[in-house]
Amino acid sequence: MIEKKIAVIIVGHGSRVQQANKEFECFVDQLKKYITGHEIAHAYIELAQPDLKTALDRMASTSSEVIVLPFFLFTAGHVKNDLPLAVAKARKNFPHVQFGVAVPLGVHPNMVRLTATRLEETSRQLNKKKEKTSVLMIGRGSSDPDANSDFCKLVRMLEETSPYAKIDYCFIAIVKPKVEEALERLVRDTPEAIILQPYLLFPGRLVQQLEEFVIPYVERYPWISFKISKTLGEDPLIFDLLKERLTDLEYGGKPLPCDTCQYRVPLNHIQEKVGGLNSLLWSI
Repeated sequence: MIEKKIAVIIVGHGSRVQQANKEFECFVDQLKKYITGHEIAHAYIELAQPDLKTALDRMASTSSEVIVLPFFLFTAGHVKNDLPLAVAKARKNFPHVQFGVAVPLGVHPNMVRLTATRLEETSRQLNKKKEKTSVLMIGRGSSDPDANSDFCKLVRMLEETSPYAKIDYCFIAIVKPKVEEALERLVRDTPEAIILQPYLLFPGRLVQQLEEFVIPYVERYPWISFKISKTLGEDPLIFDLLKERLTDLEYGGKPLPCDTCQYRVPLNHIQEKVGGLNSLLWSI
């Protein structure tokens, strides 16, 4: 009997900044200590190599099952479209290999606990009373409303058990409220301190922009202490959650819904019957 060989591909977004890609690759190296018994590789959706297609082809050529584990905070465009489409092509090219796509990190108690931990670390550095400290949760911002609403849900879950005076949220890009708008609301309450928590996996250009953005606020409101928290980064809570996502998929539960979305199935059939495939698809 041939032993079943399972390969796992950890997929990140990819960045033009090489340091950001190095941090992701170091994260994958650490994750290998938590997930044993499988061959583990990394890939990127865009902007860096290896791309997902290359990784899928390489792993499928030597494995009986390939699992794609998205290292994304929420289910947005790349996870809903790019991942399932790439896997669909791999299934066609390697019909003897079983493929699966796990769900991303999402709204999970581990992510709430990790955020609370980062806030606690920053609060200790500030040495201010929590009941006189406000928190600004900062999301990346997405054109996908599901991702934005999931971020807001996570903020609400954090707020339910929060000791801080107030927790507000904003987005760096694409959607409102923006950082400036949310900060202006918070400073009106005259807290002793404001913690800015970037809800990002790793530091990068967005955190650098945030640091530059806060400078005039520090000068304008010297009686308020402003402090930017660490990003989520490498943490056992994230490693445990990724392991849970992988285990769920291995045992037949919680596949990525978009991977089995029915609108992808009949495309060839639609194309045969209707010449205007694109117009029909977008009208569904």
